[in-house]
Amino acid sequence: MALTCAATGRGLRTVLVLDAGAETLRLVVEMLVRLVAEQTGRRVTCLPVATAGGDDDLWNRTELVAREHGYEILDWLGPLARRGDDHSVPLLVVPDLGRLELLAARGLLAALDADVVHLERHAVSRTWQPDVFCIAACTRRDAMSVSPHLLDRFALRLDGRWPDDADDRASAVLRWLDHEEARPLPRSAGGRLTVGSRPPLTAAALNRVLDYLPASASNRRGIALARVAVALAALEPHGSPLAVRHVEQAAELIGVAIPRPGTSARDALSDRAATGPGLDTGGIGAGVPAPGQGEGAGGGPGVDVEAPAAEQLEVVDLAAMPAGDPYPEDAVDIDRDFVALRSVQSRGRSRSVRRGRVVGVQQTRVANDIALLATLLTAAKWQPFRVRDGAVAGRAGLVIWPTDLRRHRRAPDPERSLVLVLDFTCLEGWDWLSLLLPHLRWAYAGRAAVALVRVGAADAREPIRADRLVTRNLLDPRLDRALDAGAGDATPLAHGLQLARHSLHHGLHRGQGTIRQARLVVATDGRGNVPLPPQAPSHGAAQEELGRAGVDDAHDEARKIRALSAVECVVLDPRPQLYPRLVTDLAEALGAAIVRHDVGEEPDLR
Repeated sequence: MALTCAATGRGLRTVLVLDAGAETLRLVVEMLVRLVAEQTGRRVTCLPVATAGGDDDLWNRTELVAREHGYEILDWLGPLARRGDDHSVPLLVVPDLGRLELLAARGLLAALDADVVHLERHAVSRTWQPDVFCIAACTRRDAMSVSPHLLDRFALRLDGRWPDDADDRASAVLRWLDHEEARPLPRSAGGRLTVGSRPPLTAAALNRVLDYLPASASNRRGIALARVAVALAALEPHGSPLAVRHVEQAAELIGVAIPRPGTSARDALSDRAATGPGLDTGGIGAGVPAPGQGEGAGGGPGVDVEAPAAEQLEVVDLAAMPAGDPYPEDAVDIDRDFVALRSVQSRGRSRSVRRGRVVGVQQTRVANDIALLATLLTAAKWQPFRVRDGAVAGRAGLVIWPTDLRRHRRAPDPERSLVLVLDFTCLEGWDWLSLLLPHLRWAYAGRAAVALVRVGAADAREPIRADRLVTRNLLDPRLDRALDAGAGDATPLAHGLQLARHSLHHGLHRGQGTIRQARLVVATDGRGNVPLPPQAPSHGAAQEELGRAGVDDAHDEARKIRALSAVECVVLDPRPQLYPRLVTDLAEALGAAIVRHDVGEEPDLR
């Protein structure tokens, strides 16, 4: 029924399916394709949106195609530049909204829910009214990192989780779609949906919409709820005026619940009307203690650095959230990047040296980082006019003017680097994730490159060696799979620190050298029992008594890391009961600050 409302209502064409697998997303796309075809009689064209696509992939690009008697210049339109006609309508499909990179997110934001779209690229000038549908999938956990402006553009939120007993639900729903009598919707003799006139929004229905809208929520949510209610009223067999029950049915359809008393938009309007005009200071500074009040930042004896209160982020159990909550970004209090749609400002980068991944082309006045094909295509477009005007008379070949020059437009390289060294043999039994979250937030807000070094992971290829995973940013799904590993039998801490040193040295002093801020976070109890080669025994061989060889090698690698410049080191201390001094010695060798796990009163080990 929600997809039927999307097919009939123009303002409900953007659908976000939460926690949906590949099969569920395919089913939703197929259902919407059938419903749009039944309602409008138009063919639906599915267009996937590339996760890491540039402007040339998303909007348009120019290609030089060889023909029998020469070359032909063709303009290829991307999915965001497609517009519908009388016979077809585009359907944008985003398989994973949480993995969209900057250009794809900004392009999707410009193409969705806009009255007019302008395209001025590669000598193509177009202006049109968007007539597209869009279906995106995203997990509730990934919704925390998506820009709130982009999430707000999706009018319908649907729960994509199937019940446990729905093994063949997809085929059952499709069979249900094939039977006209199974759907209680008004239809003409030809089988097409008949939608009555849309009733106007009454004051009683508007007040009920405000009851479902939290005071801090965007007005787009209330508009979407009202549009669903209007669509439900128009779909009734004989048509009926919009009533409060239609709003309640719409809220139940998309899973919206009434917020706590006193927090709805209607209550906020009532309070504002009661207090009259003036400065509303309610909520400003709420829960913030005055200077000198609350708990102090200092810790007990022997604590070098305690995690400050502002950095202690609550780890929210997603399983405790309401099952059908369509707005998980409201219930989960985890910091997000509020400038997720803005490029990171480069500091001190030379303009004469162009770095970064190529995402498009742009006009230039300097002969640096020239995009040859784009320059030649631009010059070729103007050759007939220049020949006609006599500007290139008597000259052989292709004439290029300074106005034809194009250079590559590149995505900025990360200027921050986060290197994580996690000892999986000591992660059980303490809340290491809450101590790690501030550093993840620092990496996410700065679009930092992330290198994960796993020490003692159960699924490591070599049990007595650490492994390393290098990603472009924190949103790489491989990080989640790598962090789900269990504890192994060995602790090659020295090898893990060696891999971390190589990553830091490569980012700071080798290659392009764009890293200006690096942070190393080590979570370990300091008990490394595997030394570096050639002293390390082969796997499966009888291990000799090695003593402190593994610990000493780890300290040697830590002192080498300390010699690197522009590296901030932090050690997360689990406060082990056995050999607690090893963590302090490792932190001293690294020159790192120690953040200790708060376990309350220290146990008596006497």
